[in-house]
Amino acid sequence: MLMNHHRREELIRFVRKIDALLIREDVDDFLTFAETTESYPTGAFMRLIDNNPSLDKGPHSSFGDLVSNESFSKLLIPGCRVGWAEANESSFYGLSHAQVN
Repeated sequence: MLMNHHRREELIRFVRKIDALLIREDVDDFLTFAETTESYPTGAFMRLIDNNPSLDKGPHSSFGDLVSNESFSKLLIPGCRVGWAEANESSFYGLSHAQVN
């Protein structure tokens, strides 16, 4: 679901308020739109992961609140099982040391 910029900021603020981690597949964030604005000359919205550090002086904790998952199978090559995740360094360190049952 594509969200406008204001709705994305509301989502980030809500996730911070409840101290949660949002893991999002950001495939659609590379799409552009016909309309343009001064803030987004290409018509594309900033990705959630790009909004996170700048909104309200950044996350309340050093671990951040967003992880973005992406893959080539959704962008370029259906069936290609190569992907990546984006987050701040502290988030990846914390997740790599988490206990899983």
